[in-house]
Amino acid sequence: MMAGPSGVSTALGGLTSVARHTVVQCLRMKVVGATIVILGLLLGAMPFAISGDGTLAGRSKTFLSYSMAMLSVVLSVLTVFLSIWVVSEDIRTRQIYGVIAKPLARWQYILGRWLGVCILSAGLLAVAAAGVFALAQYLRSGAISPEANPQDRVAVETQVFTARTRVGPASENVQEKIADRIAEMQRTGQYADALEAFKARTGGDEAEAQELLIAEVRENITGKLFAIKPRESKTWRFEGIDHRGRSVTGAGRVIRVDNESSRLWIQAPPAVQGRLVYGGPVRLNDVEGTVITIRDDVVEVSMMLEDMLKPAIQRLAADGSVSVTAEPTIQLTYKAELSQRTSDRQITSLWRFEATGTAAQLLVPRHDLNRSPATMTIPAWVVSDDGRTTVTFLSQPHRRTGEWYTVRILPEDVAILFRVGSFGWNFLRGAVLLMAQLAYLAAVGVLAGSFLVFPVGCMLVFSLLPFSVAGTFLRDAVNPEFLPGPLIVSYYIVHVMGALLPDFESTAPGPWFVDGMAIPWRFVGKTVLWTVLIRTSLALAVGCMIFRRRELARVQT
Repeated sequence: MMAGPSGVSTALGGLTSVARHTVVQCLRMKVVGATIVILGLLLGAMPFAISGDGTLAGRSKTFLSYSMAMLSVVLSVLTVFLSIWVVSEDIRTRQIYGVIAKPLARWQYILGRWLGVCILSAGLLAVAAAGVFALAQYLRSGAISPEANPQDRVAVETQVFTARTRVGPASENVQEKIADRIAEMQRTGQYADALEAFKARTGGDEAEAQELLIAEVRENITGKLFAIKPRESKTWRFEGIDHRGRSVTGAGRVIRVDNESSRLWIQAPPAVQGRLVYGGPVRLNDVEGTVITIRDDVVEVSMMLEDMLKPAIQRLAADGSVSVTAEPTIQLTYKAELSQRTSDRQITSLWRFEATGTAAQLLVPRHDLNRSPATMTIPAWVVSDDGRTTVTFLSQPHRRTGEWYTVRILPEDVAILFRVGSFGWNFLRGAVLLMAQLAYLAAVGVLAGSFLVFPVGCMLVFSLLPFSVAGTFLRDAVNPEFLPGPLIVSYYIVHVMGALLPDFESTAPGPWFVDGMAIPWRFVGKTVLWTVLIRTSLALAVGCMIFRRRELARVQT
């Protein structure tokens, strides 16, 4: 048994030697080269082949979704193949005898094989992820979609190539209101009568009747709380908004200056223009202005008369250069539902934003589709210094017919989104999540290769993958109430596998990128802890135990 620094050095030397040999051995395989070529061709062609919903933002989202899914699938399959093959092939060809004849512990061999596959997978992931990031930036530049309008560019910068977090409105205490209503019905005697009516519908089942009664009370209360009747309004209060976003500055070109109207027309660089919003702030040579219109790549800016007289603005002339700075913004996301159908499914509304405790106020008219998620970008000055804002929906008549409608917006369908980081760092965190997945698969592959031949090992590992990729769906789909006696065992199998195997569906980075949401470092750390430090270590420990006790003289043919 080795002890002391020299023993540790010898153990690490043997482990790294096996890992280095594994990397070289895998790179010589044709399947690795073919995978690199195919992956490169597919990723290179994808930005030009996809269109999404026809917008630049939609194309960017589709590319990020498909490319990250492709990386996950291709590299996962390759990692499984390689990790099983490097161990099982040594045993099948009897090359393992030459390895174990050396002063090398069997656990060093297993860990070295795993480490080598992980190093190769990490290298392939780094190169492929760098390619995806570069292509995403190329899409972001608009070179493929030069026809993108200003609103589309705003969506690209504020909803895709960003890292945001979500804050919901203050609680409406629905459960408390339901409990109060039930208590009132019991005091007045209405509860017993209503319960008897529901028992008649359920065939005398009192428990089911109580559930139906409570469901009806909940629907009535939520209908009153969240329904916005004609000429009425609904207010939400948000707290904990970090609006100290990063300003973006670039060199622009002056198109025209009109001193009489205190207006300037500026050609802003795409990176800055993508952050500008209608009615939002913009600084020209560090002088504050307001965005009036954005047409093509020209921004119309209005300034106060005293600001127009400042030297930094007075010296501006047509075709001259100007420093353009876009101030931080936040987004409001919501989904409104009409109480009745309209011919064009349009919802006309007016939104009011107020920085809580101040006089700062912003009015934004909107025309949105019924039951369709909508997002508006607004300047961050509508948030107070302590991170609070008040948002009000004011009912408006239909812009064509003039009719009034009742609109419903549920609290879970409205939220404030604000930037907490950059797309680059968010992309890096997504790559770490993918690497954790590959490290686990390499461990399971090495484990399978330690006691199974290559085809059987692949079949075993790929039979387990559905529990990791679609574990949530399987757990929801397998309901013990609807399973016949012998099949009830499938319910327990699904839940046991869900506890033992990682959930790749919830840790996939693609959905985070598509929604422009920040992947928290805490989530990354938790994923690495459970996937790598616990589950991967467990798989490697079992693999080392099996390989140590295995009689290698009985080789497989």
